[in-house]
Amino acid sequence: MKKYFTLTAIFLLCRMFFTPAYADSTFRKLDQLLGQFCKSAGRHRTALANEVMQQLTAVGYGDQVLFADADPSDSVTMTVCYYSAEYLLAVRQYDPCIRYASMALPLTRGNGDYTWQSESLNLLAQAHFYKSDYISALTYAEEMFQIDNSHGDQGRVCSTLNTIACIFLGANQPEQAKTYIERAIEVDRQADDHSHRSAILGVASDVSLRLGDARKALDLARRAYETDRQTGSRKAAIRLTQMAAANLGLGETEQARRQLDEALPTLQEYDMMPTLGIGYNTYGQLMAATGPKGNAAARSCYQKARDLFRQHGDLYNLLHSLYGLYQCSRESNPQEALAYIDEYTRLRDSIYHQEVQSMLCYYATRFHQDELLSQVNTDNRQNRLLLAGLSVGGGLLLIIIGVLAYLLWHRRKVDDGTEPLRDIADHVAETEKPSQPADIQQPTDADTKFLVQLTDVVYAQMSKGIDIDQIAGQLGFSPSQLRRKVSAATGKSPATYIMQIRLTYAQRLLDKNPEMSIGEIAFKCGFSDNSHFTHAFQKMYGISPTQYIRRVK
Repeated sequence: MKKYFTLTAIFLLCRMFFTPAYADSTFRKLDQLLGQFCKSAGRHRTALANEVMQQLTAVGYGDQVLFADADPSDSVTMTVCYYSAEYLLAVRQYDPCIRYASMALPLTRGNGDYTWQSESLNLLAQAHFYKSDYISALTYAEEMFQIDNSHGDQGRVCSTLNTIACIFLGANQPEQAKTYIERAIEVDRQADDHSHRSAILGVASDVSLRLGDARKALDLARRAYETDRQTGSRKAAIRLTQMAAANLGLGETEQARRQLDEALPTLQEYDMMPTLGIGYNTYGQLMAATGPKGNAAARSCYQKARDLFRQHGDLYNLLHSLYGLYQCSRESNPQEALAYIDEYTRLRDSIYHQEVQSMLCYYATRFHQDELLSQVNTDNRQNRLLLAGLSVGGGLLLIIIGVLAYLLWHRRKVDDGTEPLRDIADHVAETEKPSQPADIQQPTDADTKFLVQLTDVVYAQMSKGIDIDQIAGQLGFSPSQLRRKVSAATGKSPATYIMQIRLTYAQRLLDKNPEMSIGEIAFKCGFSDNSHFTHAFQKMYGISPTQYIRRVK
């Protein structure tokens, strides 16, 4: 054990003064070039664009393109800004990344290749996520999901669902994260492109660990590790860190230590943040688990992690470092521990305040839109089967009646001697075939867009009370037009479909805020009294809101 602490101390001291190159010469030069590019025009602008792209390709970003003076200005700007934002995200310059991705995004909309638009949205979602701006991250992720899903690109849908799961996980919503990562796994299973499999399994491992299932987390992390190891990816070191966290949760401290000792040097060598900081946090947990004599080593680990997370603006993981420091210091240095827990509390409240939680519930409702549409499709399929069954049954009945009528008629003709005997099968073959039922249309892309707009308007009106006439007006329809459009897209009346949206939102609020009163939730969802809300909720879910809260708790 003594040797173990000595090796750990040496390991930490060797890294104590290491600071990633957050603003190296490449970034500074690129920043200057981009500033000049944005202010320039004509041939000088083209020359600067080419110089920017040369700088980016030299560090492994962008394509080796050479712009000409005759190239469309918007196309040049889009390409330069997109690849610059991609590089800036990689070096964790999130504000400049957001600036240039925001410049590229409107230019991608008319590009004709939807992947440019989707990737620009992905950069914005990730940059806002790393800044702990979960609402903005989800806004961009939602638009990205709609684009990828509308084009049927299963590989991209899989990646987008993974991104959404990461955002919910970072926002301390593991149950929501579980929903989306499970969907990502299912899409990955069905898709031909499995390039995202390792990342998906890794996120699934984190989700399972957060939900308290360390055994499942370990299995998922091991599968991700094997995938990365087979491809020779350096990300295998990330999976080792996840396996160590799961083993620590299972009490397998020695196995966790070996995995961290193997992973941390690689994470440091390749500056793989935030996993390097997470590794230090996990090492801190490992040291703290050895008892009071491990507190000093644990505190060093947590301090290193804290400094890294502060430097890179990773507020979510910074929370874990601060709490670890509080735990290690509360007996040896109560005053210092008080400072840590104070900073922890203020930071936690700034990230997870009530408004953010309500908005996250709203976005969960928005993302739930495709589930509602899936139900619409199921209902439509059932309706088609019912109509087909009725049509076929009716046709058979007509055939039977026709055959019986023919037999009676034929008997009379034979008795009269006026009609020769014919084969019944010939007559049946001549009988008119039953007509096919009219096809019920699936919701189109336009329907989906309309239903998303409807959800937005409903959400905006919820706390003021739901008025379908006003909703119709805000969407530019008359009440009768709204009724026809909702019915065509969903097979339901506007009142029924809007009630689904409201009660889905209510369920999310009950899941994430069980301390809220029934009256408060009813008000937020646009119900004028508790009894109306309770009746509607019980009708949809088969359980009262109060009973639902008891189950959540």
